[in-house]
Amino acid sequence: MFDMKRREFVTLVGDAAVAWPLTVRAQQKAKVVRIGFLGLGPASAWSSRLAAFRAGLCDLGWIEGKNVVIEFRWADSVDQLPALAEEPVCMQVDVIFASSSTMVGPARQATKTIPIVFSNVASLPRPGGNMTGLSELATESRRQGARK
Repeated sequence: MFDMKRREFVTLVGDAAVAWPLTVRAQQKAKVVRIGFLGLGPASAWSSRLAAFRAGLCDLGWIEGKNVVIEFRWADSVDQLPALAEEPVCMQVDVIFASSSTMVGPARQATKTIPIVFSNVASLPRPGGNMTGLSELATESRRQGARK
């Protein structure tokens, strides 16, 4: 009888030892991703672009306040951008979003390790390093078509 209870006890402890890490892991919250966002001008001027940005994140499963936090930094002038670009770097964000080449330069000066995503830059001759994004190339015929 004693031998049976000891086996049951050992089995119980063994099962608990296996299940405990799984329980702890299940209770841990998923990592919240932090995005540094550099903008030039008042936030109100960006409302439609911010709505599209948030919708794009949502389409990928990133919900602001749930699993992603956006650290906005708004500059009133280009001269403020270098100091504002340093702030998300000091906060150790996971990625920096810089909407144009005006914001990309200061962001690139602020970090060589945090990925920088841009949506529009003047040129794409091998952005390299920690840079990735899209650029629009407007051809002469496209510009003329837009003027009509």
